[in-house]
Amino acid sequence: MAGRGRLVDLIVLDSLDSLRPPGFDLMVLVIATLGAILGSIQPATSSYLLARLILEPTLFTVALYLALRSAAGVASLVGEGIMEVYLSYPLSRGGLALALVTSRVLVPSIILLSVPLAVAGVILAPVVLRDPLGLLVVFTGYLVQAFFYGVVFLGIALSSRTSGTASIIGITFYFAYNIVWMLLATLSPGLGSGLLRLSVAMKFYEVLYYYAMSLSGVHPSIEPGLLGFTLVPAMTLVALAGTIAYFKWRFEPT
Repeated sequence: MAGRGRLVDLIVLDSLDSLRPPGFDLMVLVIATLGAILGSIQPATSSYLLARLILEPTLFTVALYLALRSAAGVASLVGEGIMEVYLSYPLSRGGLALALVTSRVLVPSIILLSVPLAVAGVILAPVVLRDPLGLLVVFTGYLVQAFFYGVVFLGIALSSRTSGTASIIGITFYFAYNIVWMLLATLSPGLGSGLLRLSVAMKFYEVLYYYAMSLSGVHPSIEPGLLGFTLVPAMTLVALAGTIAYFKWRFEPT
């Protein structure tokens, strides 16, 4: 119990740094306004479609925040000597790594994705109340995708130890990943449905969007299959395990 309490304390402490104003407050204000605007002008008739319309542009903003503020902030902790203080905390390195993942990736992702969706949900409450499960399913897809990006960014930040390098490499990874997705989606009509399934699988929120459609009784045009439901979660687990392993056995704060 004491170890769990120390873990929670460190998550709260580090969250105060990763979510500190004015950067995070401004980000929340911007995406809340975005949610209000999109909720007012988008002709969404189903909750899963509403979630996709709101979260599609939001995910890009969240990815940038995770790369430029959250993960790069971890690199700054190394440069400022704060990481050495964290390492002196009565907590295992594995526990400290989990605390950083939670405070730097999971908590910001949940907040930044839920705020515009909540605002739009209030504006279009009748649409949401007809099928709240569809909205939650699509939200989960975007959250998993953002968590995947964030864990990769965090691993890059820990290995680079400098905020500038972490930001550049993190953003490069994000755009490279999405360029590969665009190439697969573009080439798939001529090279077969396998590439199309792979391109869909790279975007877990698309997989859960199609799943939410099927739950509501609408037959989706694409069946993601097993690959769709496993690719991004598997890559996320690999990235998470690699980041924790690196922090436990290879990372040095100096």
